[in-house]
Formats: sequence, structure tokens, C-alpha cells
Amino acid sequence: MIFDSVRPQQKIAQEEIFGPVLSVLSFTDEEEAIRIANNTIYGLSAILWTRDLGRAHRMTYSLHAGWIVVNATGKRIGGPGSGVLSIGGHRESGIGVGRRTRGTRWLPEPHGRAILRMKLLAADEPPPFIVERPQGRSPFVIVVDHAGTRIPRRLGNLGLPDSQLRRHVAWDIGALAVARKISTALDAPLVAQPYSRLVIDCNREPAVDASIPTMAESIEVPGNIGLSEEDITVRRAEIFEPYHAQLRALLDLRRTASRLTILVAQHTMTDVFKGIRRAMHAAVLYYRDRRFAGLVLQRLRRETALVIGENEPYVVDETHYTILRYAEAYSLPYVEVEVRQDLVSDERGQAEWAARIGTTLRVAERELRLLPCRSC
Repeated sequence: MIFDSVRPQQKIAQEEIFGPVLSVLSFTDEEEAIRIANNTIYGLSAILWTRDLGRAHRMTYSLHAGWIVVNATGKRIGGPGSGVLSIGGHRESGIGVGRRTRGTRWLPEPHGRAILRMKLLAADEPPPFIVERPQGRSPFVIVVDHAGTRIPRRLGNLGLPDSQLRRHVAWDIGALAVARKISTALDAPLVAQPYSRLVIDCNREPAVDASIPTMAESIEVPGNIGLSEEDITVRRAEIFEPYHAQLRALLDLRRTASRLTILVAQHTMTDVFKGIRRAMHAAVLYYRDRRFAGLVLQRLRRETALVIGENEPYVVDETHYTILRYAEAYSLPYVEVEVRQDLVSDERGQAEWAARIGTTLRVAERELRLLPCRSC
């Protein structure tokens, strides 16, 4: 049975009806649709239909529901053996947020967030991800794990002065600006994480100490000392997991569509480390798979005026997350590029290096297609 022209305040739009009943409500824009959907005491599940992948990313993060399905009927929701919706949901649905039984510390939500007593991000704070050009035609997907300096208001300044939060210890200076210019030039999808790596490092395995550092180079981070299990869990649940869920969803869609994907991780490095000035202008990093990174390195080194390092000043190891989880694990060609931060601290330098890296990526992609295929 379908009821048309239903208003949000009507009883039929507010109650959780189990039966063949569909209420049709109109809305003018995305924000109003989210507001109407969330304006109820229930939130068991939601189904979203859209042709816009970017909108799907935004709305799945904003909808208050225990289980969210995009462009599918959701017939399996709550089915036999699902073991999901008995603990899922929001508010009055299941053991919803704000309705947990006494002694329940936290429960994993079906779509990857965590139900916690505490809330880290306020409603008016931005989500922990930036997604641009999700439907870009390029084979490249650009990621920036350390894109910003933002700290949730609830954490204050982590006990650090503003001057420290503007340094490399807090973010990769210039990395997002360079990545955006490359994304524009190549029509490449971009996924970036705008909160400071001092809150949680989205390029570190969550189980390692460096995930939430108590020391940043030689500086103590007071706001990261003596954290409880719940303090740690809420940072993972509200920043680390949603960011990686966006990247994972984008890569999964491309994999399903059998699209060639080359992962590009954009980073920057300090020009001076422990009092010593770095001579290299940039570096190419990889873990085990060198096939694409080697092509990028070879091309960049053709500019004889540049000093380009290989797996220095950093080494990708088992504590790193993005490259290992999404590229090495699926045999995707990839490269991690580090540019010295003083070279990309202004618009001119950012444009110069974005053009250089963009051209290099195009050439390396053509050369990659000539190599023997390895699960490509």
C-alpha cells in the first residue's frame, strides 16, 4: 500500500511500520532529505537510491540508521542468520544509540561505525573525509591520508600550542593542494582525510602505538597520553573507519566495474629534520611491488636538476596501512610520492609539482600497459 503526499510530522511518517506500507514524502534538496529521514525516533535501516556516487558517500555518513544499503532492495536485512539488526539501529530501533543496556560499552554497527557512550565529532563539524570526482574517468585514484590540521573541538588542541599544530608533525603541508590540482588535471577521484594525524594517523595500523602518537618527533602530545579504551575506540570509529570506508567503497566500485585502478598516495616531507637539511626534492616509496613506482622514479629522475630518493627518507613497512591494505593486498599498481614541503608551501610550487607529477603519472601509466600483466 502506497501513501502519497505524506508530511514529515504525520504519524505514518513517524512510526516504525512492519508491513507492506510505503509513505512518499517530497523534498527539495539533499539536506532536507537527510533532515526528514533523521526526524524520527527510529532508525533500524535505510535504503538510498542515487546515480551520484558522491551523494551516496555523503548521505550514508549522515543518515542515522543501523544498516544502510545503496541502490539495492536490502532483502537480506535482518534475515535468518544475519545477526545484525538485533543489536543495530539508532535510538528506539534495536539496541539503538542512546538506548543501550546497562554495562554495554560499545557495539560495532553493521556499516562500520561504532556505538559509543561518548561522541567525538559535533554535528556541525565536517566529516573525516573529502571525496572529489568519485566518477572521474582517470585510472588513478589519489589518496591523502594526512590532508589537514583539524582537531575535533572536544579534544581542544591536544595540549599543544597552535604553532606546533601548523608543523609537519600535525599534517602533510601542501599535500592536499598538490593532490587536488593533479585530480583536476587527470579527472582522477580523490579521497582525503582532513583531521590531524595527531588525533589518529590514518596511514598506520590501528593496533600500533604510532596510530595515536604520544610523541611527535621530539614533542610530547599531552592530549594523547593515558587514553582509555573508549577514548581510542571513538577516534577509530569516527575518523579512521569512516575515512577508509569511503576509500574502500570507491575502490570496490571500480573493481566491480573492471576498471584499471592505480593508487597514488600523496605525501610531503620536512625540508629540515633534526637540524639537517634534506638534499632530496622528492621521493618515491613502495613496499614490495615496484612495477609502477619504478616507472615513476625513472621518469622523475630524468630531470637531472632534481634529487629524487627511492624508499627514503621513509620506508613503507608493516605498520603502514593504506598502501598495504588497498594496493599490495589486491595487486593494484601504486606509488607513494613524497615532496619536500618547502617546495609546495605556496601556490606556485604546488602548481609546478602537480604538473610534474601529473605528467609523470600519465607517462608511467602508458609504460605500465606495455609491461607483462600481473593480475592487472
